[in-house]
Amino acid sequence: MTVSSGVVAGLLSEPVAPVYPPLAKAAHVQGVVVLHAILSKTGEVENLEVVSGPPMLQQAAIDAVQRWKYRPYLVDGVPTEVETTINVNFTFGAPKPEHPPIFMNGAPPGAAAPAATPDPK
Repeated sequence: MTVSSGVVAGLLSEPVAPVYPPLAKAAHVQGVVVLHAILSKTGEVENLEVVSGPPMLQQAAIDAVQRWKYRPYLVDGVPTEVETTINVNFTFGAPKPEHPPIFMNGAPPGAAAPAATPDPK
């Protein structure tokens, strides 16, 4: 039985974060590794295969997902083996600005707006 990645993501009970490969980090390689997996009746990950993703990140994704644990997928209350895809995202955090942000009207978003002035036209 094939189950969507979104449904299976809701069954994830013990995720393990992937280790960003140092070489990939140094090269600023980011991306999504898509894996095809079979989840056993007990929620164990079996038969992982790479579908797509940056080659430098694939093994790290496999190493992490092999240790993930899922709650069993139930069909009529019976645990069932399922096929699915699993997406593992590798991304760097948002870059920090070199300079403080400049806000319209000198105020950050959410601050009280300055009093309105009539349009001179």
